[in-house]
Amino acid sequence: MNRSSARSAAQQRDALYLLFRMGDDRYALAAKDIVAILPLPPLKQVAEAPHWVAGLFSYRGQVLPVLDLSARAFARPAELRTSTRLVLVHYRQQQDADEPLLTVGLILERVSETRRINDAAFSASPMAGQPEYLGAVQPAADGVLQKITVEQLLDADLRAFLLGENAAQVRSDA
Repeated sequence: MNRSSARSAAQQRDALYLLFRMGDDRYALAAKDIVAILPLPPLKQVAEAPHWVAGLFSYRGQVLPVLDLSARAFARPAELRTSTRLVLVHYRQQQDADEPLLTVGLILERVSETRRINDAAFSASPMAGQPEYLGAVQPAADGVLQKITVEQLLDADLRAFLLGENAAQVRSDA
């Protein structure tokens, strides 16, 4: 195997991730799930929603729910910094290719870079009882990096509350 073939094989195992922080901890979101990365806009509030539902946002003619990931994970809202972003992601209830893609906004703080990361280097978190959306971990030179699993962010009741008819359609097609 020549050098270019070896480099190509290594790149095939690597996936592109968006890196960000919640507090001092580092997280990675798969770039394949990302629709857009935007500056944080004003949001319409949602009455009687959980504290981590930040509001609604209009994007290309669609009204999208926006979740504050820091509030969801740690019960404290994301810090408003110049690096805080609204990241629109594809959301599926399951990994079913036939299921329609929905779009959800995530408020992420200290969005810093994209990086190619070897997926095989991630392993299950040694901590029991972690929420399912806080996925696998891997050691890195600058600390532990944890993957966010978009499909696990919402339970069935919250999907119905936030996504309305679309979520009901997804459930009835299953």
